[in-house]
Amino acid sequence: MPDTPKLQIEKLVNDTLAAIPKEREREIISRRFGLFDRKETLEQIGELLGITRERVRQLEKAVITSLKAQAAEGKLPQVNNVQDALVEQLVSMGNVARVSELSAQVTEKNTRLDQARVAAVNLNESLEQTLVIARNVIKNRVEIIKRLADIPAVSCSPSQINQVFLNLISNAAQAIEHDE
Repeated sequence: MPDTPKLQIEKLVNDTLAAIPKEREREIISRRFGLFDRKETLEQIGELLGITRERVRQLEKAVITSLKAQAAEGKLPQVNNVQDALVEQLVSMGNVARVSELSAQVTEKNTRLDQARVAAVNLNESLEQTLVIARNVIKNRVEIIKRLADIPAVSCSPSQINQVFLNLISNAAQAIEHDE
């Protein structure tokens, strides 16, 4: 079999997410399709973002439609690269292959993005990202005062540390709501 160029799945996912202009919409897509963590329901995402599940569904549909249009216009070259690599490999395998075999041939290290992924994480950046996501949870309940110091990167799972931050912020917001 010819040596098919390996796809860098994480880079492809991040490049595609970067084509989505709004942070909230990127969060919806990554959570809905489990791109960095487990898949979540419309209701779970809606609760997290302070919107209805119907609104989550509408935003999801709008983003998918936008991404499809961008791909059709050639604005997402990574999509064409994936398609070309898959077709090339499938042809070399006699036009028939199991998904797992095809995936093993076109991806680096035959890994998938999952919540066990460990990387050097800047906790200040993670907290900033989480605060953007959590703004609907905290709304006008509290004033956020950030006193972030320069700290070295920490080796951990980025999606899991963000989830920890989000849980702490959500729990604090709920506790304040109950005290009022």
